[in-house]
Parts: sequence; C-alpha cells; structure tokens
Amino acid sequence: MTMVFVGIDLAKSVFALHGVDEVGKPALVRPLVRRDRLLEMVAKLPPCTIGMEACSGAHCWARQFVAFGHTIRLIAPKFVMPYRISGKQQLGRITKSGDAYLRTLLILGARAVLAAAANKIDRISRWAITLAERRGYWKAVVAIAAKNARMAWAMLAKGENFKPIA
Repeated sequence: MTMVFVGIDLAKSVFALHGVDEVGKPALVRPLVRRDRLLEMVAKLPPCTIGMEACSGAHCWARQFVAFGHTIRLIAPKFVMPYRISGKQQLGRITKSGDAYLRTLLILGARAVLAAAANKIDRISRWAITLAERRGYWKAVVAIAAKNARMAWAMLAKGENFKPIA
C-alpha cells in the first residue's frame, strides 16, 4: 500500500501531517513537524496529492511541493472547518464552546477538589495529587473539571439521579 493523499495543517511554527493509502487507512501520522523540517519531510514522500487550507503561506508551500512531483489541492477555509477537531475531542482539555458560567463552576469545583485532596487517601484524591505534581496545578484543575463534566454528562445521559452518601 502506498500513500495517496496527505493533509497538512499549516501553522506558524509547527505543522501536522496525515497521510492515507488507497483504502483510507492511515499511512503517515506526524502530529508535530517543525517549519524547518517540513520541506525535507515532504521531499521524502512518494508523489501524492497534498491538501492544505488556502492561505497566503499555502501558495508558497504549494510551489515548493510541486517541484517534488506532488499534486496540490488548496481548500477554501470554509470547507476545512468540518475536518477540524474541536476541543471536546482532544480531553485533556475543556472546551470553550459551551456555557461560560458552567465552565467557571466546573473549574472552581475542581480547585476545591484538588485543595481537599491533600487531606485524603482515596484513589481519585491520589490521582489528583500525582497529576498536579506531574503536570502542574492548572493542568490538574482542568483535568479534574473535565473528568467531573464527563461524569455529570454520563449521569444526565443515562437518567441517573445523584444519591448522596449518608
């Protein structure tokens, strides 16, 4: 199987490449390629069709990629939107597309959970403490808030009621 299509997400300094073969299976996944390495990376690829969002930088890159025998397809930004991954699908993150007040409450609740975790020894508290030590305070707070949001959504989706522990 050879690579037929490659999609490149252009950015300022780091690009993402994703290539598929004839049947649509991933043949190349490079989430982070630095600007100075992109041309070298594309030069090593077999001639294929490369798709990029049309922007001022895309035209410059396209001219360089054509020299390597690739076919370039520039896509209008309005047609690229459906292919983007939103913050909800990425989860170490909490999306900013929802209700700002609810998001604030989740973050405040997560801060309280992390503060109280220092005095507890249960599994979730130990996880929160080690996460804060490993990744930092704010990333741990956001991870806890995202975990609480997922649990709340699951309870609402399944129609479960909250039962406080007596």
